[in-house]
Amino acid sequence: MANTSTPFGLKPVKQLDGSAWNGAANLYYIPQADAFAYFIGDVVRTSADGNLLNGASAVTLFGTRNAAAVAGAARGVVVGIGTAVATPQGAQVGNFDPDNLSLVSIPAVKTKDYYVWVVDSPDVIFEVQTDTIANTAFNKNAPLFVALAPTAPQNQSLSFAQGSAANTTQTLPLKIIGAPLRMDNELVSPGTFAKVWVRFNQHELFGNTAGV
Repeated sequence: MANTSTPFGLKPVKQLDGSAWNGAANLYYIPQADAFAYFIGDVVRTSADGNLLNGASAVTLFGTRNAAAVAGAARGVVVGIGTAVATPQGAQVGNFDPDNLSLVSIPAVKTKDYYVWVVDSPDVIFEVQTDTIANTAFNKNAPLFVALAPTAPQNQSLSFAQGSAANTTQTLPLKIIGAPLRMDNELVSPGTFAKVWVRFNQHELFGNTAGV
C-alpha cells in the first residue's frame, strides 16, 4: 500500500541501545522577542539567552522555514509547550497557558515568554517522514527540511528528512539508521513518504562543540 504524506516533525521512539524512550525531556525558554512559531516535533538549537528565575536556557528554531538545513548542531526536539503561571509562590512554569487553555503551539508574534520541553539526549532515536528513501540511503546522513508552519487545525511540525539527498557528508544534521517495519510503512524504493529512524548526526551535547 502506498504511503500517504502525513509529516509530523520528529517523534522520539527509542534509545540508541534499543530500549524504549522513557519520556524524559528538559525545560527550555523561548523569550517574547523570539520571532518564530513553534510546534510539537520542531527541532531547536540553543541561543544566547536564558531565564534566571528558573535556570532555563533559551532555544530557537533550528534552520530556516521552507528550506533544507544541511549543517549545524541541534539541541533536540520539542515535545511539550507551556508558559509562566501565576501562583501564591510566584510565577511557575506550567505545561499550559492560563490565557489559552487550548494552547498547542507557540505563535510567531508573542505577548509573553514561553517554555518548551525538549528531548535533548544525543542517544534518542526519532521517527520522521522522508520525501523518498532508497536502500542505499541507510547509514548515510541527510538534510532536515524545516517546513513552513502548519495551517490550523494541523498543530504538529511538518518538517521531514530529505532521504532523497542522503549522502556521506559529515556535516548533514541527521543520520538515517533504519526504518519501522509496519503495515503502514511501504519501504520499496523509492519509498515515497516512508517513515525512517534517525538520530542527530550533529548534536550540541555530543562531543566538543562551541558555545553560543
